[in-house]
Amino acid sequence: TQDPIGQGLLDYWHQKPGAPIVARSESVEDLPMAPELFFRDFESMPLLEQVALQNCKGKILDVGAGAGCHSLWLQQQHFDIRAIDVSPGAVALMQARGLQKVTLADLQEWEHDTQYDTVLLLMNGIGLVQTLEGFTRFFKQMDALLAPGGQILCDSSDLKYLYQGEDAQELPEDRYYGELNYQLVYKNIECPPFEWLFVDFGHLSEAAKAAGYRAEMFQKGEHYDFLARIVREEQ
Repeated sequence: TQDPIGQGLLDYWHQKPGAPIVARSESVEDLPMAPELFFRDFESMPLLEQVALQNCKGKILDVGAGAGCHSLWLQQQHFDIRAIDVSPGAVALMQARGLQKVTLADLQEWEHDTQYDTVLLLMNGIGLVQTLEGFTRFFKQMDALLAPGGQILCDSSDLKYLYQGEDAQELPEDRYYGELNYQLVYKNIECPPFEWLFVDFGHLSEAAKAAGYRAEMFQKGEHYDFLARIVREEQ
């Protein structure tokens, strides 16, 4: 009853009449997302996602896997890939699409007994840290989750463009401008509001360094977006 993204993806998969999945926020304009966005093949993915997939290695964890488009491509390349998502509908869909290893889990709460060579957080999956302070908890989880020599591949966007130019919004005084509150809505299904982070590379790099990691700018996008590779400082 509170899984708008899962229901939207399932409706699309079963060819039922659908609607956009809308991300609502008090800070920025509503963002309608067509369900087919989550079903892209490799050739239809943005360059940042293609580069990330091509640089995966070893045992892989796909966090916030959605409809599984990234995991399915990696599985087809014969990688050992596990997909996790907090959406029961998304998990059911990925299983129906043939993903072999799928888990219903919140990364921040997940109790695991496996280490991974690549942790993948695409489509701004790093936003799950919620706030800049949330990186402390995130990297503690990575300490246990990453195998020796492992890497984190994540993309994000610097929202500073919203605060530039003639139509610029005013910078918030009480928080970092990339810390947003969202609510996902699909038809008449709404999930509870949640915090989500869009982080610029500078703040990402600082958070990684404070936790004993190093962030590298792996690929720049066309509009303030980027792909980062994060490894332990000693690597």
